[in-house]
Amino acid sequence: MNLVAHKHLKLPDDKRLFIIGDLHGCWDLYKKGTKILGIDNDDIVISLGDLVDRGPEAFKCVLEFTRKENRYAIMGNHEHMLVKGMLDGDRSYYECWYQNGGHVLWDQFEEEGVTLIATMLENLPVIITVEYRGMMLAFAHGGWCAQVGQYSPYELGSLLTKKNNEKILEAIMWDRDSIGCAMEEYPIGDVKDVDYIFHGHSYVKEPIIHHNRVYMDTGNCFNGNLTFASFDKRDLWFYSTLEED
Repeated sequence: MNLVAHKHLKLPDDKRLFIIGDLHGCWDLYKKGTKILGIDNDDIVISLGDLVDRGPEAFKCVLEFTRKENRYAIMGNHEHMLVKGMLDGDRSYYECWYQNGGHVLWDQFEEEGVTLIATMLENLPVIITVEYRGMMLAFAHGGWCAQVGQYSPYELGSLLTKKNNEKILEAIMWDRDSIGCAMEEYPIGDVKDVDYIFHGHSYVKEPIIHHNRVYMDTGNCFNGNLTFASFDKRDLWFYSTLEED
């Protein structure tokens, strides 16, 4: 597997931008949020990864964020396990994927369908950077871990695009140390040269902003709480699907 390190976007300031936490096949919650927030095809939505597994409608989520205009996704650890297991034939990744919610996808689509879904996901970038309304934003599934702390997301993404290092990219997708520091309010500092960097992967009861790091995997398939983030001009705000309609 040759991971795609980085995708950079320059977004029009007049478009609305939304960010969503880990979907895990919960299409109904995604549609509930888009309806309440009035998100349409002209709005831009960025997924923080983990489109697949556990929930019942992963294929709709994959189609939305791999085939539709104005939709983008980073690679989460569940996509990583799926691609490594199905396309690379790595048994340890396959078993980890299957035991952590992949069995739901397998029971629906069996080998041929699951392999097709893996091919749709294999080119998702690990890092997305975005220029928007005078801000630099970044998106990475797990966390901006200690191994890469000296780099900005744009710097590291550009470097790894030229010289791919799968271990570093895996560390970013799978990191849980940085959220541990955030939960303990440990001063780990800002990520370099970004206004905000958004992460999923690790459960938080409600979104946490620690320095310029935003953690927003609020449970979704376990508790019905899918979090959306957006900006009022440059002010960050959140919406939860558990809020009253």
